[in-house]
This record gives sequence, C-alpha cells and structure tokens, in this order.
Amino acid sequence: MTVQVKSRIPALFHLPDEYGGKLLKEGDSIYINDSVQNVAALLGNPSPSAIELRIVPGGQSGEITPATASAGKAGSYAANPTSNWAGAAPTTVADALDRVATKVKALNGNVAIP
Repeated sequence: MTVQVKSRIPALFHLPDEYGGKLLKEGDSIYINDSVQNVAALLGNPSPSAIELRIVPGGQSGEITPATASAGKAGSYAANPTSNWAGAAPTTVADALDRVATKVKALNGNVAIP
C-alpha cells in the first residue's frame, strides 16, 4: 500500500527520520510504502487541515520504504568529554537528544521546546 503525504501548512513540516527527515513545504508531497494508520501514527496523527494522507497506487516515483524506528535513531554516540553528563553518558544519538531536550524544557520553566 502507498500513502501520499501532502503538506497543507505554510510552515515547513519536518518528517521523522524513518521517512528521511525531509522538510515539506506547503503543497509538497511524498509517497510512503506503508499503511495510512502507520503513517498517521508516525506523524503524530496530524490534523487533516495540516497534512493530507491518501492511498494511491504503489510504485510512485521516489516512493519511500520507511526505516524502522531504531534504524533512524540508534546511531552510536561517544560523549566527549563524558564529564558533560551526570551519571552514565548516553550511548545513542536518540538518548543524548532526549536528555538534552529534557534539560532544555526544564530550563525553560517546563514549557515545551518551540
């Protein structure tokens, strides 16, 4: 099954790593070899006014076969210096980013990062 993902918002829409981490401008489309439910879930179940999802015939030009979540985020990370981290340093890029994001949010009065 192939799903067309089309942006309807004027701001850039950042696709997850599993879809190549690309940016979509308003009116841009990509084609993903996956189910509508999986695509919607990975995009955070966006509002239909922001992102249009529809089933199209398979084999579209440039069609993306998604990587697994771990494939896009499990790149190894070696802290340098390890003293930048309290306790054990993270060992993957995803873990390091999550810890940095948590700290930024805390420093921002627990307001989500814009």
